[in-house]
Amino acid sequence: MLCLIMLFTIFFGIYIRWCRRMYWQMRMDITAEAVALSAARAQAGMLNNLATLQTAGNVFVPKLSLLDNDFSIMQTSMQTSFELYLETLSGFLHGYVPYVSLVANQVAKANRAENTVLPSPRPQSRLIPHNVTVWYWYGPYPTPVIRTYENVYYVRSWRGDLQNPQPPHQNTWAVMHQGIVGIATARLWLDVSPSDHLANGGFPRLNAPFWQDIGIQCFYPHFNGRLSSTPPATSVLLTQLAKEISHP
Repeated sequence: MLCLIMLFTIFFGIYIRWCRRMYWQMRMDITAEAVALSAARAQAGMLNNLATLQTAGNVFVPKLSLLDNDFSIMQTSMQTSFELYLETLSGFLHGYVPYVSLVANQVAKANRAENTVLPSPRPQSRLIPHNVTVWYWYGPYPTPVIRTYENVYYVRSWRGDLQNPQPPHQNTWAVMHQGIVGIATARLWLDVSPSDHLANGGFPRLNAPFWQDIGIQCFYPHFNGRLSSTPPATSVLLTQLAKEISHP
């Protein structure tokens, strides 16, 4: 009887440990999905806000493109406001990755995951900055002041051959709790019909036709996020990396 009791106790302990591991594995899988989806929606929100902010830039620079260079005229009284606008625009781009990482870490921490949250690849906006040469006028009179500003607006780097392509932003995230790893993948999604001719993918495209290159056109920037399947190779790589971090 004593041997049976000892065997039952050992079996019961192993069973409890197995149940605990299965519980945390399911919890980390759900947490990874929450982290991936929250990070994707954070990226979508940043791109939506950035596209809307760029549209407001037409107040300052109604630019025209000639020989692959952008030119605009501006009243001298608008210079201070325009440069403040550029600082705000630059702040959005510089805060893109930190904001997405902050959202991912907060969601992971709220679900009892450790602070080690690994994305693959690193989130990025995938936008290309463009410069604009501004010729200042004082009322109806031109001035000798001509200045080239950097990073005045951004165009998308993906699928310049399509009017409304889906963005390529896709990231796989790994979360961990005491060596138990959860993996999930999410991507950005543009909620616009491919045949919608009033939209332009949320951002201007490279080598756009002349009529689509007048001003800064960011029509219907309606980015969102959704879960997607995880590539097997990425899952194996992140799992190994997470375990190496937890047990150096």
